Amino acid sequence: MQYTRNFNFTTGTPIVADNVDQEFDSIRGVINGNIDNDNLKDASVTNAKITSKAVTMNKVDNPYKFRVYQNGNTAFSDGVLNIVHFDTESYDTNNNFDVGTHFYTVPVSGYYQMNASCRVSGATGGMWSASFVIALWVSDTASGTYLSYNDMTWYPDGRANGVTLKLAELIHFNAGDRVACYANVDAYTSGAGAWTIHGPSYYTNFSGYLVSQD
Repeated sequence: MQYTRNFNFTTGTPIVADNVDQEFDSIRGVINGNIDNDNLKDASVTNAKITSKAVTMNKVDNPYKFRVYQNGNTAFSDGVLNIVHFDTESYDTNNNFDVGTHFYTVPVSGYYQMNASCRVSGATGGMWSASFVIALWVSDTASGTYLSYNDMTWYPDGRANGVTLKLAELIHFNAGDRVACYANVDAYTSGAGAWTIHGPSYYTNFSGYLVSQD
């Protein structure tokens, strides 16, 4: 908005602070909400501009979002929590996920939507059932705490029969929290066998984004 006002002073009359203050008070009154039809330029906002979206709201910008996945297959042991080896990024707009450690470091405190998916296949060797767990885990250093997990019991018939578990939850984090996805299988079996977490992206993935800050 352009505002023009004439300053009228008598020749030879000293300019004092009150003269200037009065003029700027008038300008400030216009800027601070006293804008009426006389102040607006005629036809500056038109229906055509609104219809064509020439007059728009500010865009919402969220730099905190990521999606990673396990590209290949990894073997793991049953009976313990195994960190899922997310080694490939689909995107990580603020560079907060470490594909070496497989941890996401929370950039700012707030509420995050977190989603995880993991597919495992069963072992051979006389097994008749197994309990499969997928969990989100927050860790400051060496210790950790469950945030959310999902589990199921299924009856594998050899390695080909895999199962997929998914998590989706809105969770509050503090800046600096380190978050990872873990998987575990407790097998009820009469013989040992190998277990596998399967890639690629559509099987085993981990994503999240900031919903709102504290």
